[in-house]
Amino acid sequence: MTGDGNLTCRPVFAGTAPVRHAAATATPPVCLGMGMIVCLTGSTCTGKTSIATRLANDLGWPLRSCGSSIRRRAADLGVALEALDDGSHRLVDAETVAWALGSQDCLVEGRFLDSVFHDSTMPVRIIRMEASYATRAERGTLRGKSTFAVNDVIRVDAEDAAFRERLYPWIPLPPSFPAFDNSGLTVDECVRRVRASLGGALPQPG
Repeated sequence: MTGDGNLTCRPVFAGTAPVRHAAATATPPVCLGMGMIVCLTGSTCTGKTSIATRLANDLGWPLRSCGSSIRRRAADLGVALEALDDGSHRLVDAETVAWALGSQDCLVEGRFLDSVFHDSTMPVRIIRMEASYATRAERGTLRGKSTFAVNDVIRVDAEDAAFRERLYPWIPLPPSFPAFDNSGLTVDECVRRVRASLGGALPQPG
């Protein structure tokens, strides 16, 4: 976020190194041409799903939700979400990369997309959603987590940090990752700012 309150964003992780995820190595590089892949990432209850859903509807682009994909995988295996093995998480990561490669213009939302697409052979626009602890706790409560408080937000963040360290230990977090604090903003306001950050790269509303 710049000093005037505008969202700042830059293309990141458009490297050409081979994907190092064990399950992802089976996915060969694909030439994307002029396609655009926009990823909204961030911790729990930072608004990424709502914003990505609205933006995808506005653009008429397909959307992949990594959280939904993980939940489906756990349901298919008949295990609790917390019991899903690391191999299944890596498989979903590989499927996400393959889906984006094949979709051209598309949106992806999830908590760890900076790591999932870190060694991607395609250009990816990644924007990190952020919000205050209080805002996130309120959103968590509205999502049906009746006892979701600030302490729960902090706990989930710590669990996510441990998960990131376990699954992606070789990938350092970039020090200047573009971020967008959407505390107090409506979904429509957030979508407008995301669109503005990408400028002429996105089709304009009719």
